[in-house]
Amino acid sequence: MLRRIVSNQQGMALVLTLLAVSFLVALTVQLALRVDWQLQAAANLSANVQAEAMLLGGLNLARAALLTDQKANDYDGPHDGWAVLDPEATEELFTPGTVSIQVEDLSGRLQINALVPEQQASTGGGRRPGPAGQQQADPAAALRDAWLRLLTSGRFAVEDEEQARALLDALLDWLDKDDDERPAGAEDSYYGSLDPPYKCGNGPLLRVEELLLVRGWSKTLLYGDREHPGLIGFITTAPGDGTVNINTAPEPVIQALAPGLSEEMVTDLVDFRKEEENAELLSSPNWYKQVVPGDIDLNRDKLLTVKSSAFLVTVTVKSDTLQKTGKGVVIREEQGGQVLRSWQVQ
Repeated sequence: MLRRIVSNQQGMALVLTLLAVSFLVALTVQLALRVDWQLQAAANLSANVQAEAMLLGGLNLARAALLTDQKANDYDGPHDGWAVLDPEATEELFTPGTVSIQVEDLSGRLQINALVPEQQASTGGGRRPGPAGQQQADPAAALRDAWLRLLTSGRFAVEDEEQARALLDALLDWLDKDDDERPAGAEDSYYGSLDPPYKCGNGPLLRVEELLLVRGWSKTLLYGDREHPGLIGFITTAPGDGTVNINTAPEPVIQALAPGLSEEMVTDLVDFRKEEENAELLSSPNWYKQVVPGDIDLNRDKLLTVKSSAFLVTVTVKSDTLQKTGKGVVIREEQGGQVLRSWQVQ
């Protein structure tokens, strides 16, 4: 009897020992997993912090290039330091990982908010009276003509001139401060009838993507599809007076600046400005006269400039574990200062 009791006690002790060992093993595994997770989280946090620092470093490098160029000359073109940042040199500046920096001149695009300047918030247009009864060019009206030529160029998802004029009417109504509808425009009465309803902007756009709120403006028109490019690469909400830098404008924008300008002429203009030997000629907007026929006046309405004030900086950081992209709009001021208008990390 005593032997049986001792045997049962030994068996119970063995069971308890096995249970204790199992518990300790499970606890050890759980602790190891938690430590591993914490180490991974710490590594990810470190990588993210490092990537953020590299993004800001790339942004500051681009801003330094813009400042240096501004002090070097009073015009902007494809041969400037900010436009020809050496990819290999910039990639080697940061370790571990690589950084690519791209600077785009937004002053070479058609401006949205300049379509309705604050001093012309109503539906005015055409030409303004000048001294002694002369007529002066109206930059806003000239800019609208350029927009119409861009929309009807056949490149984008716009069926005909009627649709293009309707798009412009709706955009102008969105930008101006009154409640008067243009022939094909829209004000609060239209937007209030939508589901869900919302108010007409009656003011400038802050981002190009806000165009999707405007009547008739679709994602296909803005971003493109398989058959058409998107408008988003040729227009901007960056501040400006409506003038376009001919030294940096994309081909569709150049062609929209004046009637009668063929694609071949535009290609010749782009090729001319790319040549290093022509770099100094780009200091005057009239360099185009050396390329296109004399009967084409690109600067009739004073839309051309060679000086830029707004730039889009795109910085991309890549490493073994992550990729981040930061985009910012840098505004150069006349006195030599800079303003970072926006900065967004994706």
